[in-house]
Amino acid sequence: MSLVSCLAGSTTAVQRELQSRRRLFVRTTSACRHIHDKTYRRRDGRKCYNQREVTRKRDRETGLHNVAYRTHSVHNLTIDSLPVTVLSVELICDKNVTPWCQCPEPVKPKKTR
Repeated sequence: MSLVSCLAGSTTAVQRELQSRRRLFVRTTSACRHIHDKTYRRRDGRKCYNQREVTRKRDRETGLHNVAYRTHSVHNLTIDSLPVTVLSVELICDKNVTPWCQCPEPVKPKKTR
C-alpha cells in the first residue's frame, strides 16, 4: 500500500472522486505525484520478485479501469488564487496479480561491536 497525493487524478476512480465532489473536469493526462523522498523512503523504489521483467511489457490486465483505493483525506486549497483539490489516497494491493506491490522488508545485518 502506498500513500499518494493527487492534484489531478490519473486514474478513473480518482477522476470520479474529484468529479463527484466538485463536478470538476479532470484530464486523463494529469498525474499523481508520489510524495515520498528517495533517501527517506528507499523502499518505495525497491524492485522485488519478477517486477523488473514483468513491468517492461505493457500491462493489459490492471490499470486505470480497475484501480482499488481508499480516500484518507481531501484538502481544498487555493494557490495563487487558483482552487486546488488534493486527495490523499491509499492504493490497495492485489498480491495475486502484482506480488511486488508489497515487497518484504530486506534483512538488515545486525551490528556487532
